[in-house]
Formats: sequence, structure tokens, C-alpha cells
Amino acid sequence: MLDEAGNVIGVTASHVVSGQDLNLAIPVEQVIAALNAPEVQQSSNAPPDDGEVYAGEARQDLPDAVSPNITAKLTAADEEWRSQIERFISDFIASLNSPYACCAAGYFAETVNYNGSLATGQAIARESDAFERKWPIRTYQILGSPLLTREGKPYVAYRAKFQVVFRVANRTEVEKGKAAYDLIIKDDGKQLSITDYHEKVLRRMVDLVR
Repeated sequence: MLDEAGNVIGVTASHVVSGQDLNLAIPVEQVIAALNAPEVQQSSNAPPDDGEVYAGEARQDLPDAVSPNITAKLTAADEEWRSQIERFISDFIASLNSPYACCAAGYFAETVNYNGSLATGQAIARESDAFERKWPIRTYQILGSPLLTREGKPYVAYRAKFQVVFRVANRTEVEKGKAAYDLIIKDDGKQLSITDYHEKVLRRMVDLVR
């Protein structure tokens, strides 16, 4: 149920057709309190198939106008791992902007599912080096906040989905556009590393330098 300003004020629980056609709803405050109850958060040991979704991450199967208002509050532990993964992604994007593109290779595991094929960290480093030589000027900027979920048991890996706008250039060409990334980031207790890397260019334009 929404008020005149479009804010969620309740969740419809039942409907009475006879009489005055009544809708019975639970106040949104009670819904949030129930979601935050310890017994609810600990009731299931198995995560849903698409991972756990946290505040600020709108479920694709929920209306955008509703989901931000009824998601549960983040715990201190949630805030900690989200902050850690966001810093990792920020540093990874910064490495792509470095004059030395091979710096990005240091964020990958020894063996990576790299755009659908298995690749070693050394192979990725060689590819990054070739990319650096072709495009010595690079600018990558992330759009918005990444969508983060925890994967597997006992949550030793994290999935990050985000988009970036990019511009790369050399003496003769300028290429710019937008790309989507889907990463699996593993935490081995010592460091974070990318074990699955999928990049899809959504838009690309090429101009000649005049």
C-alpha cells in the first residue's frame, strides 16, 4: 500500500470482497521489525539461489518504488564485507587507469574463468601488457554502486555486478563506450582475488585522432 507521496505504508495481507471491498494490511513498520528479528535472519542456513540481497540492492523481481522501502537494515558484519568488496572494486578500476595496465593483473587469482575460458594469471598479465601498449591513455569510471551478493558456503566468495564508462586512446585512435562486468571475488582469508571475470561491451565508438 502506498500513500499519496508514493511511500510504502503497508503490505496487503488479505482482501474482503463482500461488504465494502476491504483490504487489510500490515503496517510497514511491523514488516521491517519482523525482517530485522534475529530469529528470522538466522532461520535458514541455505542462501537463496541468487544469493542474499541487502539494503540498497533492488531485487530485479520487485518494483523499484517498493523494494528500497522494505529491505532489512544492514548489520555491522554486512557493512564490513560490503565496504571491503567496494574498496577492492574501486582499486581494481583505478588499476585500469594506471599508466601500467599490467597492475590490474595483480587482482586475479592464479587460475581464472576469464570470459568463459580458463586462463592463468600470467596469461592475463600478458594480455594486459599488450592492451597497455595499444592504448597508453585509459580512463575507466564506474557507474553508480556495484550490486553485491555473497556466494557459496560459508560465504567465502562475493559476486559483483557493475557498469563502467571508458575512454582509451593512442596517437591515431580514440575508443569510448560502456561495458558491464560480472565478477566472482574469492576471499582465502589472506587476500581477495578475482576467480571469475566476465566483461561485455555494451556500446563502443571509435574516432580517428585529427
